[in-house]
Amino acid sequence: MALAKDNHIDPKGKARWGFGGSVGEITVGPQTVGETGGVESVRTEPDNSGAHNNGGGTGDGEQVQQLQQVNSQLAAEKEDLQEQLQALQQAEQDRLAAEKEEQDRLAAEKHVDELKSKLDAAGVTYRANASTESLQKLVDDLPK
Repeated sequence: MALAKDNHIDPKGKARWGFGGSVGEITVGPQTVGETGGVESVRTEPDNSGAHNNGGGTGDGEQVQQLQQVNSQLAAEKEDLQEQLQALQQAEQDRLAAEKEEQDRLAAEKHVDELKSKLDAAGVTYRANASTESLQKLVDDLPK
């Protein structure tokens, strides 16, 4: 059995794998004919020095320094955003406290106005600057 020329692989650039042997004893392996460049071109060990050191790469560690710098920038941004968040939360708490204080003040004024209107309807006199407690006592003492 004759071997046919392989037209799919450039025979000048790489060794090729193919069939060899005689009828009944065919083997598969590299064809080491001279025009293919021989097996040496296939068995050359690649220089994968960047694959060592857990991906540390080659060179002076510039990529690691860049990543550390980006990490530092992100940490600073995170800290800044956390401070902004705390300031916003404090402002919201202050706003809610002021709103509640205003509601309490308005409710107290309304209560005082109700007490005064009850006393006015009953014809009871009271001081203009009377406290809420004294007005409440006067209302409580009204006959029912």
